[in-house]
Amino acid sequence: MGEVRELYARFDPVSYHRTYYAEVDAEMQFFLEQLHVIFAEGLPGCVGRHVLEVGCGPTITAVLSASRWSEHITMADFVPANREAVSAWLTEAEGHLDWTPHLRHVAALEGGGLTPGELAKRVRVKVEHVQPADVLSDQPLGETASNRYDVVVSSLCLEFASSDLDQYRRAVLAVSTLVKPGGYLIMQGALGNTFYQLDDVRFPSVSLTPGAVLEALTAADCSPVRLHEIPRLCPPSKMADHTGCFFVAARKMQKCDQ
Repeated sequence: MGEVRELYARFDPVSYHRTYYAEVDAEMQFFLEQLHVIFAEGLPGCVGRHVLEVGCGPTITAVLSASRWSEHITMADFVPANREAVSAWLTEAEGHLDWTPHLRHVAALEGGGLTPGELAKRVRVKVEHVQPADVLSDQPLGETASNRYDVVVSSLCLEFASSDLDQYRRAVLAVSTLVKPGGYLIMQGALGNTFYQLDDVRFPSVSLTPGAVLEALTAADCSPVRLHEIPRLCPPSKMADHTGCFFVAARKMQKCDQ
């Protein structure tokens, strides 16, 4: 556990953006389109519209479509440099990371004449907090955050924070405690992945199957309502060894459902 935290102390948001987010590749299209669909269709049964993205990294891609549906968005990550990168984009600070290709793609998905600039403005209005998170803790945001959010999104995070399947299941359980009963936990990530490379640092990952993801959700009292997977679509030159990608949405059971 400590080794993973030490590795991410060396994480470089600028290099990560340049290496993995310079363009909207086929796998990123899959993630963006799945998020677009689920937020465009709505999330039945949600009383409020407070969204948390946990493990956001330095990216804003997972909240682009969420900003259409939500009233309030909180973004959280373990790495201070990642939180600084997100905050820099939100405040339009000089030198912030450029997400124009992703904004353009999602704006086109929504249609209706929405421009990338209008989408960026909408996201900046909806994101109200950027705060620390530790998905390897039983209380990822601290004691007061349990059952607080209507929707929690985790993108390419939990499998990379975990060293084995037991730890992955504990991370899913910990993150699920942030979801209100009847709310939704949305996860997207890599299948069959054991590492990704960033400059001279090799970041490990637990290798997931769709079955392992569903088992972790079930153990966390979350009932899957949507699961999609695709084979690896990026070239071999991409410095990660995943065999595919997945998207899953699960509803947290209410006491009367159990």
